[in-house]
Amino acid sequence: MIVAERTETALSLELSVDKNGGQTGLTAVVAIRDGATTNSWLDFNDGTFKTSGWTTRQAAMTEVSVGNAPGVYRATLDLTTVTLPTGPFLVAEFDVSGTVVGNTIEVITLVDTFKRIAPAGLLHENSMIDNVVTNTGKFVTSSRIRHFATAAALAAATAGAADDADSEIARYLMVAAPTVANGSILSTFQITKDL
Repeated sequence: MIVAERTETALSLELSVDKNGGQTGLTAVVAIRDGATTNSWLDFNDGTFKTSGWTTRQAAMTEVSVGNAPGVYRATLDLTTVTLPTGPFLVAEFDVSGTVVGNTIEVITLVDTFKRIAPAGLLHENSMIDNVVTNTGKFVTSSRIRHFATAAALAAATAGAADDADSEIARYLMVAAPTVANGSILSTFQITKDL
């Protein structure tokens, strides 16, 4: 599985073809399907997902290095040029032909930047994130961040305990809202100091 931020400008899609050693000289292509569908693929020509009428449904992959990485093929995708679906998943569908013929898939999980970096400014040593709530799309809609004076105090703390039950020295409440119900694209994000 590949995890990628929706703002990724150089998502590397790699395929390794090995049959008693790396297989070089193959023709490798990749198609990107909306993971919520069975029939909507990215048109690499205009960056939109379509069920028909693609100009370029499959992108050519290049061999990384015959000498140093035989059998490894790569394509790069700039997600900022793509009109991404609202769902959290894409599927990369790889096909190879030549002396070896085959196909495989790789699931791409799309995440919003805030899921990884927004709390980072509040996270310090001896911190705990708990009371995490997600919607059906697995989007974090709320959580609590607590700071403790020492590592020992953190180790003694209980996730989900009542406010002030574990002698935290600071507490923050995070609330986020997606643009659509149960979606995964951030609309609003708010952190409030509670202690």
